[in-house]
Amino acid sequence: MKIKELFDSKKLFFISDPHLGHANIIKYTNRPFESVEEMSDVIISNWNKRLNEESDIFVLGDFFFKTKNSTIKWLLEKLVYNRMYLVIGNHDHRGALGARYLREYFTDIADRYEIRVDDDEVSYDFQTIILDHYPMLSWNHKHRGAWHLYGHVHGTIEHPDPNTLEVCVEQPYMNYTPISYEEVKSEITVRNLNK
Repeated sequence: MKIKELFDSKKLFFISDPHLGHANIIKYTNRPFESVEEMSDVIISNWNKRLNEESDIFVLGDFFFKTKNSTIKWLLEKLVYNRMYLVIGNHDHRGALGARYLREYFTDIADRYEIRVDDDEVSYDFQTIILDHYPMLSWNHKHRGAWHLYGHVHGTIEHPDPNTLEVCVEQPYMNYTPISYEEVKSEITVRNLNK
């Protein structure tokens, strides 16, 4: 889904694959937590330290996993944000999308987003970003410098294109915290300088 609005670069954040409520993800991805409760507490605390009531955030899938709807609602109510968009991940049908009243916490839900971010330091004075749960080899406006952010793979692949960034919470530059637009820009700039 293409969003025509120009997002404010100072208020924009991204995160993927928190897997809140998923005990086995701790083992699968070597997360440094003793319990699923500790993991949820840390991710929510980190989120709320970075975002405020004016922040927009895109969650690139797998927000929750096999978590009771009442627990999902309780966790969502703890989060600070202005608008939250969900890219549907492979686990979200059983989690965040399980009940209609949970969908009301999201500004929009889609399989993929194409957004533009106000940035006078790049061509056209805006940066196009394609947001998907899954990594892609090609995407709309790639030839014009569009970036691609994704999740799902939990650090198991190295994408060949320097204009991509995995935003799974386990990545060292993520540290279980939403990443800002400016931090994404910095990571992608370094990748392009080192290609």
